[in-house]
Amino acid sequence: MFLLKCVSKLMLKSGKIVARLQEERGTMQEERDTIQEKHDTMQTDKWIGEINLSLQIMPSWTELNQQSLEDVDAFKQEDEGVNMTGKTFQKNGVKRRAGDSSPEERANATQVQGTYLPIVREKPSVELVKVTDEMKAFKAYYKLRLECQIKESR
Repeated sequence: MFLLKCVSKLMLKSGKIVARLQEERGTMQEERDTIQEKHDTMQTDKWIGEINLSLQIMPSWTELNQQSLEDVDAFKQEDEGVNMTGKTFQKNGVKRRAGDSSPEERANATQVQGTYLPIVREKPSVELVKVTDEMKAFKAYYKLRLECQIKESR
């Protein structure tokens, strides 16, 4: 009997907790919906055919989801301010890079035709020598070790 009472109390408490969680989930869903609506209006208010390069990337839905409504309003005002004062460029305009030729240089460029100088690589000469007993008796590692010790002592 005691066990049955404990289980029923736990179920009652868990039911209240579940109801509270569902309530909070509903309010969070409403906030998400309002933020999504604001995000959609911001997207439709965007300029068409031009890109503002001074503005970085529009935050994704997950980033907007983390913000409050005040933050979204502040972001929208900041976005409008940048649009008014920022530089605008054509959407398909070519962005110049360092080292690019000027349009005049590109207009004056000519294509070279004909034969080119061949690239010839010199092959190292190989000299064949018979191995002598003196060469076999030479202790190369001993000689290298001595030279390294002499260099270190200087």
